Amino acid sequence: MLNTPRRQLLASAAVATLALQGSRGLTHRAVDRAAGVPDGTTSYYFRSRGDLLSAAAHRLAQDDVVKIARIPAGSADQLIDSLAFAVSAEGSDRPSHVARLELTLESTRRPELQTALRESGRAVHEALTERLVSLGISDAAAKSTALLTIMDGLLLDALSGPDARVRSSEQARSVLLLALS
Repeated sequence: MLNTPRRQLLASAAVATLALQGSRGLTHRAVDRAAGVPDGTTSYYFRSRGDLLSAAAHRLAQDDVVKIARIPAGSADQLIDSLAFAVSAEGSDRPSHVARLELTLESTRRPELQTALRESGRAVHEALTERLVSLGISDAAAKSTALLTIMDGLLLDALSGPDARVRSSEQARSVLLLALS
């Protein structure tokens, strides 16, 4: 789906548009503007709004897989530290998280988007599972599921306002460690 640099650029612009304008603001023209390309470019590459939403979901997953791969190979503690920083208020990639939440909510009304989110979520799960296996962690697939579920909850909490229950990476770390126990 994102097999060319132009498609990747447009998918990244779709993510940025979702984060800034919400699902209702995601139009082909808005993505054209965000990407700095001529009008009509986005609709050439992604014919429907559903295609554009799916591209954004796949782009977010690609980015997450890359982030997981970039975590220094070392220990489970280093992995948890990196994941905790990513979901804490200190290190949060807020635009990506907002876009992901927008896609999740939109998927409740679009079965085709549910499929794209499942596929992209599977790629992230596999990447994290492989990392856990490489660290010698038993029952890696189940622990990957637990980590991702906890991270989703922490991100939702962080996005819900300034009174998030988990603000620091140290707080996030202590919660994420529960998934490995």
